[in-house]
Amino acid sequence: MLMPQQQMEQYKDATAKMEPVYIEYPAKPTVGQTLSDADFKMEVESQGGLKTTITFKATNRKVDSKETVTTPAGTWEAFVISYDSQFKIQLGPIGPAVNMSVKEWFVPNFGIVKSETYSKGDKLVGSSQLTAVKK
Repeated sequence: MLMPQQQMEQYKDATAKMEPVYIEYPAKPTVGQTLSDADFKMEVESQGGLKTTITFKATNRKVDSKETVTTPAGTWEAFVISYDSQFKIQLGPIGPAVNMSVKEWFVPNFGIVKSETYSKGDKLVGSSQLTAVKK
């Protein structure tokens, strides 16, 4: 999701090894609640032998507020969860980290219906939202 499409082409026939990851979302969140940090690590090797390590860290996770949010899929009573994130794609010794902040609208017993990602200067650099629900 965060890797440019041109880079993804290099890995279309790659093998990946990933460590298990668990990101906590409480069944009954409360405003002000602090959530556990989360991290993710994946090692990828392309058919040509290119080895890459991808890491993602989410820190300072907390429930900021509760609000009504509308997406194309409907209107939701959601909890706003914010956190600091660090994303890194390391090719050999090269791999600068990208630090961002994230806001998610989380609906208990359903999941995340909207998210926004901000650069270091609080500039919106990406977003996603639920567009449909099929039963």
